[in-house]
Amino acid sequence: MDAKLTPSFNDDVVAKAKKYATDNNISLSRLVEHLLIQVTASDYKSFRRLSNF
Repeated sequence: MDAKLTPSFNDDVVAKAKKYATDNNISLSRLVEHLLIQVTASDYKSFRRLSNF
């Protein structure tokens, strides 16, 4: 069962993500789902080390 989310993102990020999804023939929803799966994987490296936050 799929759950609905209503996230907010920077417009530039959305535009780049849509282009990436289109170029790779996947939906934006599946791209986000894949990234969330990667982030929540048990062997994922620290988010803080990989981000600019």
